[in-house]
Parts: sequence; structure tokens; C-alpha cells
Amino acid sequence: MARGSARAVHVVAPLACAAVGLLWLVNREDAPRAVADRAEPTVSEPFALPSPFASEPTPPPADFGGDYGRVARAVSADEARAHFAIGAELLNLGDYYTAASHLAMARDGLGDQPAVCQLLAITYDRLNMTSDLLEILPCLDDAAVESEAAARLYERLAKQLDVEIGFQAAASDHFVASFPASGATSDEVGPVLDLLERARNRVRRDLGLASMRLVPVVVYDRGQLEAATDKPHWASGLYDGKIRLSIQTYRDQPDFFETALAHEYVHALTREYTGTRLPSWLREGLADGLARNGADPSLRYPPHPDVGRILEIDELDGSFMSLPEDLARAAYLQSRSMTLGLVRESGWEALRDLILDLYDDRALDFDSAFRGRFGESPADYLDRWVVRDR
Repeated sequence: MARGSARAVHVVAPLACAAVGLLWLVNREDAPRAVADRAEPTVSEPFALPSPFASEPTPPPADFGGDYGRVARAVSADEARAHFAIGAELLNLGDYYTAASHLAMARDGLGDQPAVCQLLAITYDRLNMTSDLLEILPCLDDAAVESEAAARLYERLAKQLDVEIGFQAAASDHFVASFPASGATSDEVGPVLDLLERARNRVRRDLGLASMRLVPVVVYDRGQLEAATDKPHWASGLYDGKIRLSIQTYRDQPDFFETALAHEYVHALTREYTGTRLPSWLREGLADGLARNGADPSLRYPPHPDVGRILEIDELDGSFMSLPEDLARAAYLQSRSMTLGLVRESGWEALRDLILDLYDDRALDFDSAFRGRFGESPADYLDRWVVRDR
């Protein structure tokens, strides 16, 4: 695996992370879009946050003009409400940099309202803007007193920041990475970004879809991934709104690391288009199948023989991270085999169309979308797969 510097990689100190966004915004017209010509999908994790004001947000004034820059003047309450509404929508669309500008102006006019602080914290986290996240954390702590969602967010971010204080940032065309200045150096992060760009191109080729956002990545040094997250010991990485991996895997197992990067990128892509509606079996099956097989679904992956049974469809719906290691391994193998079975029957384009069905109709549940696309329920497909592929 090549270890040269990544193409168009910019490395900056934490306080200058926003400059990475400006560089990206200048060139974003040239970024490849998803094959389907659709509006940008909603943010990967839905927001259910309280409004900082009693009534609905005030619509933006007629002369707002879409100017997303900060203004050097006091922000009135009405203007702040407009900025909040626009910032929340831009965050929902994944336009994190301009969302951060609007939400910061909303904070100027509304003060440390809990909802403003929560959205700013989420935005800064998505941008790997460590210093800004540290500044907003006390406000989020205050909000946690009244909001369970804010309390969970505060607990998670505080744990991560204990590890990530002092991290630097680097960006390529479609990814922004945060990494420790004294551990994973820019010489290593550059090739990691190259591998992510390659994974994006390969998945776009095979599945026909590409992420339309600047995908956040955190590259940890030895032991830091475990300290910053609740990752089970057997997992090599995770996706929780960011791709999180250890540089130690890159050093020790470069080929496996490339597969792991592709796997986590597919998670970012499917969450972007479908939110949380894909069951774990298809989410993991897509990630594993595309990362390992790409356009060739010919390999068969039956369940792990030590388990001795097929997992039922409801056992495959929830997160595999909470399963015991042996059962999690069986769930991953069965999910990959089931997914590649669909690919052998109908091609990757059928799964792409299923994803776009869910994107086009955000009220559509997965079982209905699956039945509409494949003519049977997921449980019926599992029964048929058992007979055919077991």
C-alpha cells in the first residue's frame, strides 16, 4: 500500500479547523455527486431537540439573501430565530460549515439556549472542531440538567474530548480527518485519506451511490479508540456519525485496514441516505459485501459453524455491537451471505434502488420497501435463503 502524501491534503491545527471547511466550500461544485440526481439527504442521526423559543422559528427576512457569513453587528432576537431555523436545516442537510455559522449567530442573539448549544455541539463534533467543541461544552452541560438527550450527548462528547484534545485536522476532497499530533503523523494520515477516497470511488462504481457530504473521520493512536468510545474489544473500528479507526491497525495490518475503512465508509453512506431504517443485517451485509467483494458477489459466506443455528430475522435487526463475540461473528457472516444472495439474484442496482426508495419516501418503513422491491418480506427471504444457501 502506498505511503505517499494524499492528494489535496491540508493539515491544520485544531483552532484552524474551520479553514479546512472554507477550502472545501470553494471547490465543492467540482465534487462528484450521487449517481441519482436528488436533493441532499438528511443528516444521519435525527434530531428531536426542544425549541429555544415558545413559538415556531421566525422565517428568514426577505433580504436575507442566503449570506451565510458572520456579520459584525448585534443580532436581534428575530434574526437569531431565523439563523437558528436556517442553521438547523443546514445541519439536517449535512452542510456543517454554514450551519455552524448560522447557529453561532443564533447563539449571539438567543444566548446559551439548550437547543442552540446542542445543535452547535453536534455541528462542531461533525467538523472535528475540537477547540470550538470545548468552548460549547459548559453550555451543553447546563442543558443536560433538563434534557436527557443533552445529557447523553454531553457524556459522549466529554469522554471523546478527554482523548482528542490537541488533535490536528487534515482534509481531502470528501473526508476530514482528526488525528493526534504526537502519534499518527500527517505522513500516515495522508495515505489513510487516499484509501478513503479510493473506497468512495469503488463503492460508487459498484453500488451507484456516493456520499454527498464531507465525511468526518477520527484516526486514533494505540489504545485511544478504546478510551474514547464504547467499542467492544473484538471490533476493529466503528461508525457513530464519524468513521473511527486506530492507526495501529494501519501499521500492523495495512490490507485489513483498507477493508475496514471501506466497511465504515459504507455505513456513513447508508446512514446518509436511509437514516436508521436499514436493519443491521442489511446494513452490515452491504458494508461487508462491498468492502470485501465489491462487484463480485460469487463468494458464499454461511453462518459460523460453531454457532449451530441460523439467527432469526428479529435477532438481526438490532446492533451487533451488543452481542457476545461469537454470536456477533455469526450475525456478520449470515448478514453478508444474505446480502450477497440478494445481489446474486437481482444485482447491486436492486439494493441501490431499495436505498433510494427509502430516501425518496422518508415515511416508508424498511419492510414495506423491501416487499415492494423484492416481492417478499425479509422474514420470507430469510426462509428461502436458508434452503438455498445454508
